[in-house]
Amino acid sequence: MKHLFLCREFPPAPYLPGGIGSYVRQMCEALAEAGETVHVIGQRWPGAPRLRELRQGGRLVVHRVALDDPMPAADPFGPRPPAGAVQAAMLASAFPSQVFAWQAALLAEQLVEDEGIDVIEAQEWEAPLACFQLRRAAGLGPTRRPPCIVHLHSSTASIFRANGWDPRVADHDPAVALEAYSIVQADALLAPSQFMADEIEARHGLPPGRVHVIPYPLGPGEPLRREAEAWARPEVLHVGRLEGRKGVHEWAAAVAEVARAEPALRAVFAGGDTPLQATGEGSVRAALRAALPAAVRAQLRFHGNLDAPALQALRARCSLAVVPSRWENFPYSCMEAMASGLPVIVSPGGGMREMVVDGESGWIAAQGSPAGLAEALRRALATPPARRRAMGEAAAQRIRALCHPPAIVARQLAFRAAVVAAAAPPPGALPAGTAVRLHALPGARPRPAAVAAATAMLAAEPALDGVVGWGLDPRSGRIALPRCLDRPHHAAAGGPMPALLLRAEGALARLLPATGGLDAAALAALDAALAAGARLALLPAVLAEAAAPGAPTAPAPPRSAMALAVQRPYRPLLDWLGDCTPAYRAVLLRRALTALLGRRAGRSAPRAVGEGPRPSAAPLPARAPWVPGRVSVLLAAYNAAATLDETLASALAQTHRDLELIAVDDGSTDDTAERLAAWAARDPRVRLLRQRNRGVAAARNRALREACGEFIAPLDADDLWAPAKLERLVARLRAAPAAGLAYSGWVVVDSAGRPLDRSPRWTVAGRALDRLAEVNFAGCASVPVFRHAALRAAPAPLGYDPRLRDLDAQGCEDWDLLLRVAEGHEVAVDPAVLVAYRRHAQSMSASCAAMWRSGCRVLDELAARQPALPQAVLRAGRGQFALHLAGVAFWSGRPREALGWMLRARAPATVLALLPALLRLLLARPGRTAEAATARPLPLAADGVYDETALPAPRLPYARIWQRRWQARAAGSATR
Repeated sequence: MKHLFLCREFPPAPYLPGGIGSYVRQMCEALAEAGETVHVIGQRWPGAPRLRELRQGGRLVVHRVALDDPMPAADPFGPRPPAGAVQAAMLASAFPSQVFAWQAALLAEQLVEDEGIDVIEAQEWEAPLACFQLRRAAGLGPTRRPPCIVHLHSSTASIFRANGWDPRVADHDPAVALEAYSIVQADALLAPSQFMADEIEARHGLPPGRVHVIPYPLGPGEPLRREAEAWARPEVLHVGRLEGRKGVHEWAAAVAEVARAEPALRAVFAGGDTPLQATGEGSVRAALRAALPAAVRAQLRFHGNLDAPALQALRARCSLAVVPSRWENFPYSCMEAMASGLPVIVSPGGGMREMVVDGESGWIAAQGSPAGLAEALRRALATPPARRRAMGEAAAQRIRALCHPPAIVARQLAFRAAVVAAAAPPPGALPAGTAVRLHALPGARPRPAAVAAATAMLAAEPALDGVVGWGLDPRSGRIALPRCLDRPHHAAAGGPMPALLLRAEGALARLLPATGGLDAAALAALDAALAAGARLALLPAVLAEAAAPGAPTAPAPPRSAMALAVQRPYRPLLDWLGDCTPAYRAVLLRRALTALLGRRAGRSAPRAVGEGPRPSAAPLPARAPWVPGRVSVLLAAYNAAATLDETLASALAQTHRDLELIAVDDGSTDDTAERLAAWAARDPRVRLLRQRNRGVAAARNRALREACGEFIAPLDADDLWAPAKLERLVARLRAAPAAGLAYSGWVVVDSAGRPLDRSPRWTVAGRALDRLAEVNFAGCASVPVFRHAALRAAPAPLGYDPRLRDLDAQGCEDWDLLLRVAEGHEVAVDPAVLVAYRRHAQSMSASCAAMWRSGCRVLDELAARQPALPQAVLRAGRGQFALHLAGVAFWSGRPREALGWMLRARAPATVLALLPALLRLLLARPGRTAEAATARPLPLAADGVYDETALPAPRLPYARIWQRRWQARAAGSATR
């Protein structure tokens, strides 16, 4: 058979894989080893940028999609069309993970048809199969219909409940609804434990036995060799994220209770920290330490995330393992601990009790409470070392018998063969030769008249199954009124008409009202439903072509329409509808519904009812009205503890006092999060969010989605602001209402904050897209201040482009955003030096090759959005960027690489103009990145700006060269 798996975290991923990633990797490899053909769709990450990769002799094919590409492209660094309305809206929504489901659905449809996929599997978490299932229900996609298996790992509802998280956060309801839809619509359900199967059957009202149980396959490896003293050492290992549902709070309390009588006891934790709340606030590790007496804290050891060799070394020195989860499915942490030869203490709240035999291969606590775990821990510590060793051997034997990979593969193949054999015929299809009576209204007519005629026809002809026709305006789409039928429906021409539309004439009249598909009344009803808390569902409706006399041949009508109805229990696939103003919701609905009904690559996408020509880029809706005058400072931090305090102090010392500082910890492994939390506790203007490491662009975008200020000011976690920075740039924006951003001068400082170099004195203002494409005069991310409305109106994606990191082409996210804002807005300038950009060893060691790919991609996408932009401007932009990379290489002590970038620039005129300054620099010693040009600290003037008289002059006269060139160009244009 040919198998297809959908798994966003398929390794390699930027974080250690959890149970889902571990299962999919091992299952795919085991099936391929057994001779099966396996395809898997994962997400493109920095360590996995390739679109397609062959493994295990070509039997395992790994495909990757980037979250906001309209369709996977052949060249990961080539120009791409702008992301569609669906992708952009999903990325800006409260549940951006649904974009993977959308992209994976499009690629899965292609693989089903091209590769002959027999069966598809994905987990329920984040519902990666939901879009594929929705499109299939709408009759879209390939004619082949391989069955879909949903593997039950850990649902959002279970995770929130076990963590004690507030379910009112924005991403809870859409995730729960999509997961429920995917589970209920699955052809088969699979779970690794009976515990999990029983829970899902009860929650969704499924009949007993609906969920099939097959344990996870065990990975490779043999029991570890432990010295005799290791078995006598009272060290208990917990492997897994520090997360509430993992039972770490109860376990720490149990350790504290037992530690009084066991001073040698050590509780060892291997796993990354997580937020205490679903909103990203707090730290579980900090909460654990704060809840324990000081004497007990010394008995806890936190190691963070470890690679496989380090984790095995840690297991080898411990004598016990623990899995104290409040709720768990069939955890790999327990499987791997047992396989290594450790007896395990487990709570009763999960599939662990199906692995461990109490008193033989471990200890099952009577309860998952601190008292229950403490009692089990005392039993384990009272067990003699020799007995512990024997129990460890029994644990290894039991888990290998239960999860032996060849046996699991055989059970999986038998299950999959049965699912394929029992697959139901496509819904909506009738047996061959079944006649369906459709009447096609002759000619085109205004839509209300056409609907009235169709309704009258159905009333007069009881034998008719339905009426189809077209409106006078070709954009208004097809008119279809099917009669209420109790059987599936199929048009005479062979196209599917899904049964979901064949309800009643009244229902269809609500979905496609006579006054138009998305008129003011329909939007008002939608607003009322949203205000009342109704849960919405988008129901795609594909209306078949009818081969009947009188159907117009030109212009060709759209092949589909969209039905919008208030239903329970599902929220919309696109949960961002509630964030839009009513006026803009109509535009978004039309574009999103059109994209949702888009055909596979190579076919034209139909238009939704009433949609006119599509613009090249859709502005994104505002989440809420801005607070006038407020500046939202966006700070993304990853392992920035060394510079963070100084940066935050400079931001909070601004003379413009009305500001909020939204800090996002991007999965730091040092104490960045703790420092940010301390600042948030001291200053109410500081708000801390936490996320897994996703890169600076994703972190800034997370902060942007939470921002409520009229102005947006990004700030890197190692840069500094002069006290008057925000006040002066906000004043420039207020003085120039057409400006979307304002920028200033900046100074380059070393790691100690001493000045090294300063920016050229740029004075560019007004309409400046062509000049900004030639040279980034607005500097680094910490320099500009944006008007919030301008950011929201810029071409998609919202904020910074995370695709560049996914494609190992990071470095120019700032330039890209500046260009997208400048496409529709003017720029304003304050020539004062207001920002200190920190240059240190890490920033100078950046890959010039990755930055070059990034810059070229930014310019390619600009050219696609702005075809009228002269090619000479784009060539000049590439040349200037190559010269910038030459400078990066030179000051990093790589003069040969710098020469190569200068030659690639192909800008002899610019190089000649720079020659005197270059000769002076060549006489100096290269690689002075950590050596200040002056020994004095960064000076401030009385008006709150950096004192230019005490700063070094710009090393290269870029501003003078380019401004002369622009003046000459303007003079030439005036002459012509």
